[in-house]
Amino acid sequence: MKKIILAVYMMVGIVAFGEIVWVKTDKITEDSAKIIFETDKNEIGYINGLKIDEVPKKSHYFYLDNLVPNSLNKVLIKADEDIKTIEIKTTIKNIDYSKTPDFLNNAIFYEIFVRAFADSNNDGIGDLNGITENLDYIKSLGVNGIWLMPINSSPSYHGYDVTDYYSINKEYGDLDDFKNLIKEAHKKGIKILMDLVLNHTSSKHPYFKLARKSKKAPYRDWYVWNDKPKSSEWYKNNDGEFYYSAFWSEMPDLNYHNPLVVSEAKNISDYWLNMGVDGFRLDAAKHIDDTDSKFTHEFWYSWRKSIKNTNKNAIIVAENWTNSNEIAPYYKEFDMNFNFDLSKMMIDTISRKKDMGLVDFINGIYKEYKMQNPNFVDAPFLTNHDMKRIMNHFIIKKYRDLQMKQISTMLFTMGGVPFIYYGEEIGQRGNKPDEHIREPFDWYKNMTGQYMAKWITPKDIKADDGVSVEEEKDIKSSLLNHYKKMIKLRNKYKVLRNYNISSINLKERKIYGYIKSDNKEKIIILFNFGRKNAEIKLEDLFKENECYDLYNNKKLIKKVEIPKYGFAILKKE
Repeated sequence: MKKIILAVYMMVGIVAFGEIVWVKTDKITEDSAKIIFETDKNEIGYINGLKIDEVPKKSHYFYLDNLVPNSLNKVLIKADEDIKTIEIKTTIKNIDYSKTPDFLNNAIFYEIFVRAFADSNNDGIGDLNGITENLDYIKSLGVNGIWLMPINSSPSYHGYDVTDYYSINKEYGDLDDFKNLIKEAHKKGIKILMDLVLNHTSSKHPYFKLARKSKKAPYRDWYVWNDKPKSSEWYKNNDGEFYYSAFWSEMPDLNYHNPLVVSEAKNISDYWLNMGVDGFRLDAAKHIDDTDSKFTHEFWYSWRKSIKNTNKNAIIVAENWTNSNEIAPYYKEFDMNFNFDLSKMMIDTISRKKDMGLVDFINGIYKEYKMQNPNFVDAPFLTNHDMKRIMNHFIIKKYRDLQMKQISTMLFTMGGVPFIYYGEEIGQRGNKPDEHIREPFDWYKNMTGQYMAKWITPKDIKADDGVSVEEEKDIKSSLLNHYKKMIKLRNKYKVLRNYNISSINLKERKIYGYIKSDNKEKIIILFNFGRKNAEIKLEDLFKENECYDLYNNKKLIKKVEIPKYGFAILKKE
């Protein structure tokens, strides 16, 4: 590689541990998202805030930041003063940045709160090795992806306030444990998504601890400051200024108008992708700049390009907890977005036991998504770690399991990539506060045994209540086995995974249904919302007297009988 001696323009006093320099070069183009900085110096202190001993020596990544005016031919570098020469090479790939990974055509993900799932060392806290040792259980569900809630170092039990983006929470294990989990998961065809919290850090992060010391402190400009509070999200610092924190005083927001912060976000992402992570779930994605949505979209598009240059098959799913109209534009930046409105619509339909306009709603939002990105992939789900568990939405105890089967049937016949929240498949309950939505996964009927986490005293998990893997695994009609059967059907019939959904007119008032179809197949999904068994003539559905019951694996003649709070999945012979 040719060495280049570069002109250096000093910008003094913004960051510690070295100086910020603009390195000017005509080697950079708009699509050269990643630039590799190399030096003959063996010991480099910090670059872009990252200790270089955390990554291979003599090599580190820097990124072109197109959000910074006039920076198209500049790279922002922070390095020790005695570095004399720099080598720069550009990485230009011909990538269709709108394309989504082929893996998502037949994917189902399982969300895991590591602390609560499986304890491998009997310390009461779930860990990475516990997940590795239970991959066969996850595989048995039929899912092929795992979303891990935050695993980085953090002072909080939930992990959404990170103190070190390059390390693993010691309570969960170490980097070797994580690498082993990735390796073993990949052997079984399971992808790993890592929860990436880039909107804010912990107040205990070393950068923020330095930043809040004074107005001229190192890393001050890595966070968002003002001399007056503009809303309740501004918190007073001991020097009289206010810092912005959208969610909690101990989660200060990062300043992505600082190109060093942008570059560091890409460094963090690359670090884990290069370790073997298959992609990221992005926390609070729309809050990068709460005053400028245009900037937020530009940042994420820049970040997407960087990620796809590192691994074109990297999977990106974003949390944008807002209405569907606002979610649609994010399909320019993300492969998937969680569909919160669809979650509410499905819950309302099943719990209220009537047509809530589900089909019209779905077709409306799919149209909006497709306008933004023809390759969009929806991410439907029932509930997650921030919401009361789905079983808590069903009030009448004796019908609860039946309604749970109905709504999960609905989930697995929606288009896109479904996400399952751990414990949902066995019917775990949980309500606010958040700790009780995230209770230990119930492996055993008596709540004790290998892997049973004890990080919190459960409120909603009871011994011998019929809700555990042990109690459900051998019962054919259990919720657990219903999940397995539905996932198997979804994996078998491509039509269940597509976005072609239409209404069906039924005479029976308590029967609700819709049609999933493509050029070759038509499948009708029906739900009985009544407290009595229902009977429907097949000629009213298919204009003929025969069809096949996919769920019960049998041929039907003339009629289909649907039990109270039951469902049917029918295919024309």
